Parts: sequence; C-alpha cells; structure tokens
Amino acid sequence: MILVPKPKIMPKPISTDFRRRVVDAYLAGEGGYKKLASRFSLSWNSVRRWVYLERTTNNVAPRPKKPFVSPKISKSQYPDLAQLVQEKPDRTMRELVSEWHHKYGVKMRTFRR
Repeated sequence: MILVPKPKIMPKPISTDFRRRVVDAYLAGEGGYKKLASRFSLSWNSVRRWVYLERTTNNVAPRPKKPFVSPKISKSQYPDLAQLVQEKPDRTMRELVSEWHHKYGVKMRTFRR
C-alpha cells in the first residue's frame, strides 16, 4: 500500500496592518527581534522575516501563494506503482524511477516530491 501525503493547508497570513506595527516598532528601536516577538506574541523569526521584507521590498505584505501543482502520478497509476514495488521491494529509487520512466515517461524529480 502506498501512502500519499495530503497537501499541507497553511494558515491565513497575518494582516499587513499588524505586520506594519511590528516592523515600525523594530525600526523605532523599541526592541530587538526576541523582545518584540514576546511583546506581540510571535516567533522571533516572523519579526526577522518581516523586517527583512521591509528592507528589501519596502513592503511587509505577505508574498502571494504559489499555485497548487497536482501530482504527476495519477490515482489510477497507484496500483501499478505498488505492483512495481511489491515485485522487487529491494529496488533502489533509481531503478524504480527508470522502470517507471520507461513505462509512463515520468522523470525522477516527480518521485522526490
């Protein structure tokens, strides 16, 4: 049986107004990353990222989401893949990809996702 991971669902980005308040506090010298993170109940890394965004783009708005890319191996092909693995379970990834590529034309990077 092959387990296919579910796509990760990310939480909604924090509002631009809130990001702006945090970055403005940092730029005004009200504290460092960790102090402001504690004050605003954030991770210090979020503060660092937002300050970096401000410095490099003059904007703290969240970056646009990347579009979801559907898997190259369709659900109808899962049984074939499972069969390949069951026929010879000690096959290396390279051997498995080679056989799959020969059968379906799918490249190596698809198996690494």
